[in-house]
Amino acid sequence: MFYLLKFKYYFLVLFTAIAFSCKSQPDTEIPKTVVSGIIEDYSTKVFTINGQGIVTKKITLDDANNFKDTLTLKEGFYSINLGAYYSIPVYIISGKDISFTMNFRIGKPSLIFSGEGGAINNFIQKKASIYIDSDKEKELYGLNEDEFLAELNSKKNTANILIDATDYSETFKKIEKKNIEYEYFDMVRSYPFYNSKYIGKTHKDIESELSKYYPKTEKVTKDFMDTTNFDNSEDYKNSITYKRLVKDFFYKKIIEKIGGYEYYKTKFMDAAIAEIKTYKSNDIKDDLLWEHPIRRSLVSSNPNFEKRYTEIIDIITSPSIKEYVEKRYQEIKKLVPGNPAPEFTYEDVEGNMVSLSDFKGKYVYIDIWGTWCGPCKQEIPFLKKLEERYRDKNIEFLSVSVKDKKETWKEFVKKENLKGTQLYEEQKSKMKITELYKIPGYPTFILVNPEGKIVSAHAMRPSNPEINTYFETHIK
Repeated sequence: MFYLLKFKYYFLVLFTAIAFSCKSQPDTEIPKTVVSGIIEDYSTKVFTINGQGIVTKKITLDDANNFKDTLTLKEGFYSINLGAYYSIPVYIISGKDISFTMNFRIGKPSLIFSGEGGAINNFIQKKASIYIDSDKEKELYGLNEDEFLAELNSKKNTANILIDATDYSETFKKIEKKNIEYEYFDMVRSYPFYNSKYIGKTHKDIESELSKYYPKTEKVTKDFMDTTNFDNSEDYKNSITYKRLVKDFFYKKIIEKIGGYEYYKTKFMDAAIAEIKTYKSNDIKDDLLWEHPIRRSLVSSNPNFEKRYTEIIDIITSPSIKEYVEKRYQEIKKLVPGNPAPEFTYEDVEGNMVSLSDFKGKYVYIDIWGTWCGPCKQEIPFLKKLEERYRDKNIEFLSVSVKDKKETWKEFVKKENLKGTQLYEEQKSKMKITELYKIPGYPTFILVNPEGKIVSAHAMRPSNPEINTYFETHIK
């Protein structure tokens, strides 16, 4: 087992952890760090490093799945993100080269660090293995509440003893001991979610009665939430778990304020920006802006994106994030309705090269999707119905598969008897449709008019009950 965060889509771990550094150093004084290694049998050829002033640093694997890059990184924790599901917390010591090898071939990923900066990360993995192996979830979370808390306390003591036995710096030990406390609480609050499976209930069944089913863990949770400062800049820099807790607590407060789950709509964003302004920590302000208003409201489909840009740019303190937002703002302006749709050319199922401009004179409804994407596949039955309804109209249904293996894509197209024009974006392609259209997630639908101009860079999904009205309004 290693400290790999596999994201689950539920409230407790909704947000990706992106850790920042332990120290503050001017960039001119930071020695270079070589980050290298190999990632075997993973679906993507690109991964990213986040944290410490890095908005997103992309690193590409070569044909043999090796990678190597020289970076200016301040000392501290970073998050290495592989696709949408995996994140590895890595501790970087400036100037000490680090290498890691991952292998997804055997189903359960393996991870080994080496190089000067490798030992401390292998220690972190060893410490993480004390808590729980994903294959032995039931052995811990299947225990009754008293047994669970006793076992978790024992594991916490073991982790502290392990840290005391090292010869790492007192600063690092202090940080790790605090991390243990946050990790302990994080597992306590996760207990009802996991344990509910073993008592034959879903978390939804019991979430309104947690105090009845889990009185002790709920008391620990309440005491922690009531006494923890969620505006602590140092802990936010030094603890991945604390950072996730801050984001979850923030999200919970917004939901309580607006009275429901209004995901990323106007009311949510208004409340989010107002709440972010109350934080004293610039790091937390910048990161929450990055997670919420920046990513979710700076899109061409948002009629208020000019207003959001002005609000956001006034709050940001990080020069790199500010630069990113300004650049994104200029790019999004090019995607507003009426502007020319960015051109692209990809291969179809027969191996022919097809361009968007080939369909000039027709409306084009574009689906950006992947066979790996559950929500994308859920849209397919609705898309088929839409295609059938409009098959005699002046519209082309065009789908672009991204981040897929070609053979997997071809087999899926054939098996599902997908119609329209099916295109495939090579993983090594320099023409990334995600970048061209600033796509925030999958699936994304785009509507282009017969003149090749954008109707919407974030068009309505086929499953939307209003889709027929939407088409009748926009397709003349």
